[in-house]
Amino acid sequence: MVAVQTLFLVDDHPVFRLGLAALISALPGARVIGEAMDGESALRQLVGSACPPDILVVDLSLPGMGSLEFLRQVRATWPDVKILVLSNHDESHFAQRAIRMGAVGCIMKRQGPGEFTAVIRGALAAGRVQGPVLAASHGALAVGLDRGNEPGYSLSDRELDVFRLTGKGLATREISERLRISVKTVETHKAHIKSKLGLRHAADLARAAVSWVEHVNEVGAA
Repeated sequence: MVAVQTLFLVDDHPVFRLGLAALISALPGARVIGEAMDGESALRQLVGSACPPDILVVDLSLPGMGSLEFLRQVRATWPDVKILVLSNHDESHFAQRAIRMGAVGCIMKRQGPGEFTAVIRGALAAGRVQGPVLAASHGALAVGLDRGNEPGYSLSDRELDVFRLTGKGLATREISERLRISVKTVETHKAHIKSKLGLRHAADLARAAVSWVEHVNEVGAA
């Protein structure tokens, strides 16, 4: 009899969660036991459950507290839970940080159902993601990590959130709503970003953020 491993999904897109849950449920020995749209609701469910899941599948673009802070709290409370992160190529720096925090691997969201299934099977069988999906994303994950004034290296997790969303064209208020933080906090993060990157004006920050997002997209798509 195949031993059943349990999975918990955290992603703010219900349709994507539905599709991923269907893929996982079709695998022998896998069962989805919970879903959440953000870190706060996921933590509430995990704390209230009788036992944690074997594998936590987490999107790297969660609203609210942010994916990396969520993963830190999970690691502190449930150190044995295996974590798989879901990433778009413009979130590659967050994926690398998550892996350094102990995530067993990264699934790029642009991969097809077959590759998703292979990665989940690998996590179920060996507890570690190996093979072409992670290898193909390695170049994008590594961009900028060894350059001291490069955003992916020098900014904090939350500052990188703000920088990336700025590069995607979101205004300060839109960023505050997305991250569920105050406008003043966003402005403080922007001031710190300008200081760290040697930028003087808001327009300089916007241009640098757009250029960085475009660069990471190009590398991730290569």
